[in-house]
Amino acid sequence: MNLTAIVKNIGLTDKEARVYVACLVVGSSSVTRIARHAKINRVTSYDILEKLMKKGLVSSFTKA
Repeated sequence: MNLTAIVKNIGLTDKEARVYVACLVVGSSSVTRIARHAKINRVTSYDILEKLMKKGLVSSFTKA
């Protein structure tokens, strides 16, 4: 069983799980890099990251 499948078991959708796992793998990074790793459209990734933030699973910051 891969990590994405395990994360889906906690109630995330497939795309949410892929983005979450991408965040774990790439660490603090741009949305573009996270989206590429998750193999999801960048614009869609913004929406998914917002949902994950509301669930308390990820956080964001603005790099100066």
